[in-house]
Amino acid sequence: MSYPQLLSPEEKLADAKARLGIPKIVVICGSTRFMDEMTAADCELTWAGHIVVKPGCNMKIADRLWADDAEAEAGKIRLDELHRAKIRLADEVLVIGDYVGDSTRAEIAYARELGKPVRFTHPEVDPGEPGGDSASRETGWCTFGEGDAPGSGCILPAGHMPANRHVVTYGDVDHDDY
Repeated sequence: MSYPQLLSPEEKLADAKARLGIPKIVVICGSTRFMDEMTAADCELTWAGHIVVKPGCNMKIADRLWADDAEAEAGKIRLDELHRAKIRLADEVLVIGDYVGDSTRAEIAYARELGKPVRFTHPEVDPGEPGGDSASRETGWCTFGEGDAPGSGCILPAGHMPANRHVVTYGDVDHDDY
C-alpha cells in the first residue's frame, strides 16, 4: 500500500501560488543607501508583471519611529526577520547596488540556503556560494544605449530607450530584434 507524500511548507506555498495564479515574486535586497535604485527596479519588475517586495523602512533617514535608540535596535531585529520572511515568500532575489555589506551578505547566504535564485545588478559584488565560486551572474542593468551591444533578455518588453536603464534578466527575451 502506498501512502501519499506529504508536501513540505515550501512545496505547499509553491502549489498554492500556482493554483492561485500568483505571478513571480521578486524580493529586492541591498543596502538602503540604494533605495532610489530599489524603487526604480521595483517599477521595472512590476511593469514586467512581477510582484515585488523590498525594504520598507530606511533607517538611514531620521524618523520618529526609530528616534529612540532602544526602539531602533529592537526595530532593526524585527525588520531583519521580516525581510527573511520576504525572502522565504519570494521566487527570486535581486540584489541592488555595487556594494554588499554584512546584512545583505547574510540575506544572500540565507536565500541560497533556501535554494532561491539570486541575481545582481552588479555581478562583481556577488560573494559567491559558500565554499564555491561566484555564481548567479545572470542579472544586471541593461547597458543597451550606452555604447554596448544589447544584453539578451532585458525585461523591458517595449524596447530600449537610451536614457532608461532597466534591470536585465538574461534568457527571458530574445533580443535579436534590437
